Amino acid sequence: MLSRLYIQNYALIHQLDIAFHSGFTVITGETGAGKSILMGALSLLSGKRADVSVLNNKEEKCIVEASFQLSDKHRILFEEQELDFYNENIFRREISPSGKSRAFINDTPVTLDVLKEISAQCFDIHSQHEVFALAKPAFRMDVCDAFANIIPDVQSFKSDFKNFIQDQKKYKAFLENIEQQKAEFDYKNYLFEELQAFQYKEGEQLALEQELSLLANAGELIQTLQSSLFAIQESDNNISQQLQQIKSGLAKLAGDTGALATQNERLHSLIVELKDIGSELDNILATVQVNPQRMQEVELRLSDLYALLKKHRVNDGEELLKVQEQLSEWLHSQSSSETRLENWKNTLDKAEKNLKDRALKLRTKRKKGAEEFAKIVEGYIRDLAMPHACFLGEVKELDTMNEWGMDAVHFWFSANAGHEPVELHKSASGGEMSRVMLAIKYAITQKSQLPAIVFDEIDTGISGRVADLAGQMMQDLSHYSQVIAITHLPQIAAKGKQHFKVEKRIVQDKARTDLILLSPDKRIEELASMLSGEHLSEAAMQNARDLLGSNA
Repeated sequence: MLSRLYIQNYALIHQLDIAFHSGFTVITGETGAGKSILMGALSLLSGKRADVSVLNNKEEKCIVEASFQLSDKHRILFEEQELDFYNENIFRREISPSGKSRAFINDTPVTLDVLKEISAQCFDIHSQHEVFALAKPAFRMDVCDAFANIIPDVQSFKSDFKNFIQDQKKYKAFLENIEQQKAEFDYKNYLFEELQAFQYKEGEQLALEQELSLLANAGELIQTLQSSLFAIQESDNNISQQLQQIKSGLAKLAGDTGALATQNERLHSLIVELKDIGSELDNILATVQVNPQRMQEVELRLSDLYALLKKHRVNDGEELLKVQEQLSEWLHSQSSSETRLENWKNTLDKAEKNLKDRALKLRTKRKKGAEEFAKIVEGYIRDLAMPHACFLGEVKELDTMNEWGMDAVHFWFSANAGHEPVELHKSASGGEMSRVMLAIKYAITQKSQLPAIVFDEIDTGISGRVADLAGQMMQDLSHYSQVIAITHLPQIAAKGKQHFKVEKRIVQDKARTDLILLSPDKRIEELASMLSGEHLSEAAMQNARDLLGSNA
């Protein structure tokens, strides 16, 4: 329950510190006194956004603080957010003159989302304009799901559906990226296949260039080799014979002169080396031939090689091999992307099937819950002086998934016999809508047993006997949850266990709103004023006593 509400520097409220009791509390006051301001301040604790326009004094911060007595079933909400939990838990909002807003739970800073999530399980505010929420699919769905006892299942589904949508977006972006790279893939694959088909071998460029040089100079080389061999070993007076003759002559004298022996050995080595040179030249001559066809083949191979070097902007064939390796690695990575894409698609398909299966299970429970909810709400509406009212809850099946599953919830209503129900938010009058909303809130609060529920003039458009019935329903509801009702009807106000009056007064030329707890005598005066206006007749006073007496 809400045990205390402290408000400082909010709109017309300078400072309020209010203690609430359990059960049924009513708040009354003249139009314009500031009852809605009080609810506006309380709504800040439900995560509503605010700005500096709410500040009464623009140089001081606004503070709204509430204490809630909560049971252990709320402990898990706090533990999930790593917040301390006590029997008395304090929610606070602060708005600085600069417009900065801060939120706290038990003096620990929290985000508005966290404040909104936890406060939604602690109290509910029904504003005058909440009837318009019936036109919102999310509101109808939440109402239905709360009664079907599937809120935890739906929250789990929402989380998984959100992740699924995010993964789907990532997959589509990845797919688009692959599609954009397809042209690049085709081109690089062409380059790779071209290099692969060329079959360049390491060291081939140098070998080809050397071979071409030989082929290009084959005629001259043959002639030079032949003349060299002729001079070395084939002429009548060849170099080898001349050296042999010199060596033989020196050999005769080598024994007498040591220096000649050394030179003789050198001549011997020279003759052996010359013989080896001749043999090598002979071998080379055997391999050299004039071959125009082979020369053309080598020139063509080198021409193709040089074209590839230019195409890939590299200097030699070895660098070209590196380019081929790089292309191979890139193409392999793209092939891995295709595999990853396929695996990702399979994972998404499985996740989608899982979500659809869960959505169908939610639908089964939701339909049953909607039917039971509608039946109960219809009974409550009929108790509020609409004996022929018809209220239906429809779960419409959708072809596509959304965060709730594959359903949409609609409420259908007819106030009179013989009239076909139409969508609730399009059909009911103001007074009818107030009764329908009270019936809906009554049913939901009984089911959820929220610690506190606040009604902000839910009695709009009703009076007399219906007002008495509505007040009785709120009083009954207060046995399950703390009920705080802002009302302009004495029939409802008389049923409250605790009665506050909102008053607006002028202090130092500035309007201020205060909240005053009424004593029994002042309460009689307030009810009499609500019954007869400013002139408090004895009849009105007695009527007020009778109202309080009948609700004692």
